[in-house]
Parts: sequence; C-alpha cells; structure tokens
Amino acid sequence: MKVISDAKILKDKIGKSISKYGNSAQHNLELFLNYGMKGEECIFLDAENQKGVMAYRKGGAWKIFTDPLCKEHEKIDIITKAIELILKEEEAKKIIMEDISEELRKKIVEFSKDRKFRVLKPSYSLFWPVIDLKDFSEEMPGKKWKTFRKVRNNFFRENEVVFKGVKEVDKKEIKDLFERWKRNRRDNDRVHFVQYLKFTDNSFEGLDLFRAMEVNGQIRSIYGGWKIPNSKSYYSFLGIHDYTIKDLGEVSYLDELAVAKKMGIELLDLGGIEKEHLGFKMKFHPSKMYRTDTFSIMSK
Repeated sequence: MKVISDAKILKDKIGKSISKYGNSAQHNLELFLNYGMKGEECIFLDAENQKGVMAYRKGGAWKIFTDPLCKEHEKIDIITKAIELILKEEEAKKIIMEDISEELRKKIVEFSKDRKFRVLKPSYSLFWPVIDLKDFSEEMPGKKWKTFRKVRNNFFRENEVVFKGVKEVDKKEIKDLFERWKRNRRDNDRVHFVQYLKFTDNSFEGLDLFRAMEVNGQIRSIYGGWKIPNSKSYYSFLGIHDYTIKDLGEVSYLDELAVAKKMGIELLDLGGIEKEHLGFKMKFHPSKMYRTDTFSIMSK
C-alpha cells in the first residue's frame, strides 16, 4: 500500500477507483476534495488494482474518510492495512475513522483484538434513511401521501415558484442563502458550511442534479446530489433552505424525489443524521435505513 499525496495523481487514481469500485453515498471525488477541513491534505492510500482508501492528513493527525474503494469482501483487509500503515510507517498515535459503515466497524473491532491498536467507542453515529422511489409518484395518490399532496398544492397556490439550474443562479445569491440557513442550524451542522461554499465556488461540480427554488422573487432553497456509483441509487447531498416560508423544506424534498425518479433512480439516500433528529426525514416514508459510525483508533 502506497501513500499518494500528489494532487494530480491522487485525483486520477481516486476517480478511476470510484468508477470501478464506488458503491456508497460518499464515494464521490468532488466530495472528497471539498470535504477536508482547513489545513488537511488529501491522501489516497493506494492498495493497487484501482483499490484504496481516501484519507486526510494534517501534520501527524490522520482521518480515514468512509469505507474503502474495493469489493465488499475486501474491505476489512484493505482498511486494516491502511490503519497499520498509518500507525507504523507514519507513526501516528491516533486515527479518526469518519462515517464508517456499522458492519465494517464491527469487523475492525474484532480484528484489533490481537493487534497493536485499539478501537474506541463511536463518538457519534449517523442514520441514513433510504426511499424506494417505486413507492413514490409525482401525483402522490392515496392516503399515504395525502398530507404531502395538500402541503405541495397549498404551497404552489400561495407562492410564485420558479425552479432554476446552477447556471441560472448567481453564486452570491447561493452564498447569501447559506448564511441565512446557518443562522437557523445547530453547531454540528455548521461544520459543513465551508464545504458548501467550496462546492459553490466550483459551480457544484460532481453533482448530477442541482435545483434552486426561487420563491416570490428570491432564492429560498437549493437541493442537489449525485448518482451513487455502480448502482441505480442517488445520494441527496445538499438540501438547504432559509426557513422563511411554511413547508419550504418539504416542498423542496418532494421536488427532488420527483426529478430523481425521472432520472431513472430507484433508491434515494436522504443522507445521514443523528438519531434524535430523524423526524423530518422519516416523514417521507423511507423503506430502510443504515448506520455509519465515527470513532477513533489508538496505538496500544
């Protein structure tokens, strides 16, 4: 396994790896490049044959980002090789493991029992609801969707709404929206603010879908995401509104479901959130849910 830090080589290798082995919501090159915090260097731990691990390095501090890029049965082998490389060759004392699937974390814990590192308990976990779009249609017929049908109809009757693409919206309007959104969010949500600004500056490169909602003459909401590689699934990465109009968030989500279904998407991943804040996303009738954990690994 090799440590790749050269930006040009790294982008090429990760891009090819994602194309071949990407399989989860966060397997997206632009997300990885924009996700790092200030001072963090993007690293690819190259396991050869277009497989590897995305990570960040800041001085002697390391962070592994999401599950490895490889076949499912190879994940534990590749991620433990990455862990041991960082602890031994890079002489790190601690590794933050961010958004690792629950199943893989359990395997790492088991693997660590006879190794020279220990796995700490998760510092937090996120829960990711997934909607089966076979059960959704834009008309939202029947009792199941009755409330949302009424919400959407009332919203469009009471407001003048125009949907716009990324090239039709000024970046300053989007950044102003982010500022208004930030004022209404919790501290742990605000950590994504800088990442959102990076995506804006890069014209949301890496997204397969982007829509802005102009309501009564002002941009009040944006949403967007990308197709999950090697699947018929989609990750709703970005969903921002300024809380100024009743049911704005609900209507934006409903439009995203409708547009994603027209794109041929079968499963829509609503993104990870803490368990105590699942209420809003659960209103959209997800068919399943999975969990990721963020935790630390320390040398013994």
